[in-house]
Amino acid sequence: MNKKILILILILISLLGIAFYLDLQIQKTKTPFLKVVFLDVGQGDAIFIEAPNGYQILIDAGKGEQVLKSISKEMKFYDRKIDLLIATHDDADHIGGFLNIFDRYDVKNYADSGSVDENDLIKSLEQKIDSEKLESKIIIKAGQRIILDEKNNIYLDILWPPDGFSDKDRNNASIVAELAYGESEFILTGDAPIFVENFIVKKFPEKIKTDYLKAGHHGSKTSSGELFLSATKPKGVIISAGKDNSYGHPNKEVTDLMQKNSIPYFETSKLGNIKILSDGKKEEILFEVKNGQEKTPTNGQSFSNDSRDLFNYFSFFKSFVDTVLVHSL
Repeated sequence: MNKKILILILILISLLGIAFYLDLQIQKTKTPFLKVVFLDVGQGDAIFIEAPNGYQILIDAGKGEQVLKSISKEMKFYDRKIDLLIATHDDADHIGGFLNIFDRYDVKNYADSGSVDENDLIKSLEQKIDSEKLESKIIIKAGQRIILDEKNNIYLDILWPPDGFSDKDRNNASIVAELAYGESEFILTGDAPIFVENFIVKKFPEKIKTDYLKAGHHGSKTSSGELFLSATKPKGVIISAGKDNSYGHPNKEVTDLMQKNSIPYFETSKLGNIKILSDGKKEEILFEVKNGQEKTPTNGQSFSNDSRDLFNYFSFFKSFVDTVLVHSL
């Protein structure tokens, strides 16, 4: 065997061993983290959620293959299972990437609002879903709760659409959900427009205040209305949109409104994957940087414990091992 190849194999085995060890140490830590990642998929939406017990959800997947690159940065390199896919609605920039996800990962369950449009993409996705050995295909409506981690009481409450609702405009039927873990809350809005936001403010006043808000419709002026922003009072808003997109997202009126309300906003087009970790009491937000590492913004909260250090070490080694594997194949 070539000496260089042997050395490379030994290095890879060593790195894999270190990565597995760090992963095991993370599982033993006393502070379990909920991980919410707004994936950089260009002009589209994709949100990866991982509970402390390992349960994983992907809400939307962007339009194409970019979701695979972005999600691979967040999942363990040996992990090929996703517990639940959720399609907020049938727009291509939200569900087009699911075809790639099904090809790469073992998907256990699939959920949508039951509002199905007729086009070639939907037909292809339906065929793919039918060909998979899913444990369940679920139609979710307002009032339902999805339990991610029973021990840590982490759940996803569906706020929209109500049962029986249908509309020719796909955005109007977009799923809106609240993700909760202890004192940490996230509102995830899909492409829901302002009239849906206003309905939710009135219908669920006890749920609407949040720590982080995913801006509706990529920061379009059809969403993120003043009533909604003032009612949710988020620490930050995440805007998922493509760089220099033809739609002008995020709209200046929307970002001006956020600035008026002293709400910081973070854009995937500028920051890459935007990751938020929560221990159920506080959150830490991290951005990508070009060298594959991460940084915390100056206004972010920081975990100063061994668990956070282990998480950083594991992320570093995972990124390094992935890079070595890619360049060695």
